[in-house]
Amino acid sequence: MAVALVGGVRGPHNKGAGTDWICKVTWTDIHRKATNGKFELTIHPNGCYEAGGPTKIIGPVTIRAANGKNVTSPVFEFDACFDTT
Repeated sequence: MAVALVGGVRGPHNKGAGTDWICKVTWTDIHRKATNGKFELTIHPNGCYEAGGPTKIIGPVTIRAANGKNVTSPVFEFDACFDTT
């Protein structure tokens, strides 16, 4: 999987915290087909972020679990932190 973090602001100001980041992710699916998608990121000054992906690629916000219940898809939107050490 390849990941490229692309700033939403053009020019020398495309760094630091903000709500205007796009992360382009490319991966190979189980059929060896290359797929890519752009995830919108909100990056916080403490190195943590929220990312949300395109519904047409990762599916809807809810999915049916093995027990038959509708649950939130774990890949629809996620939070994480960069290791800044």
